[in-house]
Amino acid sequence: MFVRVYDKENNRYYKSMVYARIGIGAWHGMIVFDPLCESFVMSDIYDKTDNYKPICATINANTENFVTYEKAYMLKIKKCLRGKASVRKIDENTDYLYFHGYADVLENVEFVASLLRGEKISLLESGINLRKNEDAETWNYVKTQKDADDFMALFAGFHDAYIKKITYEEIAYPVNIATAYAIFESCWYGTVELCFEAVSELRLRPAGENYSGEIYDATLLANDERVFWADDFMEEENMDHGGCAIRAINLKWRTLEENRTVNF
Repeated sequence: MFVRVYDKENNRYYKSMVYARIGIGAWHGMIVFDPLCESFVMSDIYDKTDNYKPICATINANTENFVTYEKAYMLKIKKCLRGKASVRKIDENTDYLYFHGYADVLENVEFVASLLRGEKISLLESGINLRKNEDAETWNYVKTQKDADDFMALFAGFHDAYIKKITYEEIAYPVNIATAYAIFESCWYGTVELCFEAVSELRLRPAGENYSGEIYDATLLANDERVFWADDFMEEENMDHGGCAIRAINLKWRTLEENRTVNF
């Protein structure tokens, strides 16, 4: 499971794999890794002070390798918390108790209890191995503006490319997530597939039959751990520029055929 986390204290975003999802009555949290302080933290999923706005926005909901511990496990947690201040409310009478995550994380009961107390646990102290997305070896992730610029340089800024196919998907469980797969073909590079995950806006405005469908220029921006793409040059996001545009939290890409080498 992969999320974008809003750090309210420092007013910033970061992305993390989810190491465990914890449900305790009306409160739900996630164990995530904060790369800035190189520590594991317990993050709320929703901000109850702001109309339940997501703090952990889901990009990929895959929990295939998660295990679940319930009420018996809670006794171990309570034993670790006994006599120690806790910033999390743990209601033993709730009917909705579960700890859902990686086995090596949940079996480290003191580690989980410390996070429930509001502590940050450094990577070195945790003994937990960092995870990465299951497709990290087959997709190139656009994490920074430099990644975006490098891709734009590689793909000739989408010049003379065209949209060959776009596939749009939505899933409704366990959370609503929209994904768009866009295949672009370029005479300069070849064919690439861009996967926009956690799409918030998607606008398609095809060229009329009396116009050419090739893209002349394009924009790819990456900031606040989200991305914006448009089939026109611009210095800032503008969904109303008159062409195609996509906003999403995450972007990854891969080549679909052998690269073409062109001497300019």
